Amino acid sequence: MQDGDRLTKTDTDLVDIGGGVGLRFPAQPYYPEVTRISQLITTVHDRQQLRFQGDLQLGREAVTAVFSLPGGPPLLTINWTAGGIDVHKTTAVPVGLDGRRVLADIVLSFWPASIIETHLIGGRVADEIGRRTIKCDGDPVIVIDHKGDAARTETRLLNLAQGYYLTIVSKPAAMK
Repeated sequence: MQDGDRLTKTDTDLVDIGGGVGLRFPAQPYYPEVTRISQLITTVHDRQQLRFQGDLQLGREAVTAVFSLPGGPPLLTINWTAGGIDVHKTTAVPVGLDGRRVLADIVLSFWPASIIETHLIGGRVADEIGRRTIKCDGDPVIVIDHKGDAARTETRLLNLAQGYYLTIVSKPAAMK
């Protein structure tokens, strides 16, 4: 994928999240409230660690997620509406980084289980207090732990099938 490529709804509504499980994105986001979140994200994959910041604007009809290195210009921008999913990334973003997978991790981590459950293919959601597990045939594929409060939340996502984990520190931000 090159900088500015558009991913259309017809060829991107299903993303493989690993372990025989897929997430089919809803026709539009359906996030339950309009909110803006500022994030600091640390990811580890293949023994490489990367830290970046995210600015998410979530709502029922639209989601915009902008990711950059701390203090730097945008590297990856995702816009999701009923018209489809647009992913724009600069040449500084690794070719193998799929914006749809980034969006899937956001949805799996922060959307209500009832919305996720109806859009999982080959898997199911198990929610406990502070923990969400995406399972296939009873085996965990992704484990997501949440702790914190309204002022600051730490989320840890471990994708057992794809071999990476994320630590996401989120804080509410003022709407733009």
